[in-house]
Amino acid sequence: MYWKFPHKARKKISAELHEVIPLETKSLTPVAAFKNFSIFVDKYAVQYPFLKRFKAVRNIGYFTYLEYPAEIQRIIYSTNWVERLNRDYKRVLKMRGAMPSAESVIALMGAVAIEKENGTYSYPVSVFREVEELKRKE
Repeated sequence: MYWKFPHKARKKISAELHEVIPLETKSLTPVAAFKNFSIFVDKYAVQYPFLKRFKAVRNIGYFTYLEYPAEIQRIIYSTNWVERLNRDYKRVLKMRGAMPSAESVIALMGAVAIEKENGTYSYPVSVFREVEELKRKE
């Protein structure tokens, strides 16, 4: 989405968007964040019509990460892990070539995911188990 704005306007729009939805905040609920974002969209929809589609109510789900503590929010809104896993899937499928069935592809993807979980992605995701505890402390 960012690349669709003119280069001269990017800095201003980025700063305003950071004010609308501050990162790692405890005070903003998903509903309030969506309302702020809708106001932002209304303001710029005349100049940039592609923004109108982001105002759909179904997009409120994108703001649910705000219900988690700041430590978890950092992990959730980063897609680096997902992008890296997709790249690993593509690499393995390219090396294997043809697969005999859809089930074998699923089994191979599961094996790749398990391998990456034990090695590359060994970040302590056990932090998520204590989410309710962290929420209570806040």
